[in-house]
Amino acid sequence: MIAGATCLYSPPIASQADADQFTICPTVTGDITIATDVVGNIKIDGPKVIAGNLVSAQCLPPLSLDAGLGNATGGTIHMEGMSALQNLTGLTFTQIDYFSLQQTGPLTHLPLLVEETLELFSVGGDGNLNLDVSALKSTSSLTIFGCSQVNLAAFTTCANVDFKHSTFFP
Repeated sequence: MIAGATCLYSPPIASQADADQFTICPTVTGDITIATDVVGNIKIDGPKVIAGNLVSAQCLPPLSLDAGLGNATGGTIHMEGMSALQNLTGLTFTQIDYFSLQQTGPLTHLPLLVEETLELFSVGGDGNLNLDVSALKSTSSLTIFGCSQVNLAAFTTCANVDFKHSTFFP
């Protein structure tokens, strides 16, 4: 791959070596999929635009996305069954079409730097999740479930809001 090129990547990321291929790609065309058998931290460093989806499902070993994917726009993020998710501090989005995360593991504090979703912003926990989406300003639909605390400090615009199975403490 040539530095600064638009990259097309379709195999699942199974190791840091797979993720390192993105360091020269400011734009990724196609989906970025995290393999189900990843062990350890994955740092996706380089892309600023994903013209596709960031997808992960049924991650049973510990998984972290450390400060790597920053100021990206476009596409979707859909992560389900994240029972071993430890960290998502590297996800920073100015605007994304669709964000969905369902985690049921050891993660109790989740800071997400997403400013705007065009369609849906949905995050679910197991009842103990402290969700910090203080950068989120607007979305068409907001669904939050299974959270003990939620920070929506910048939130101003939404057509549909739904809080399910959440307990908020003063």
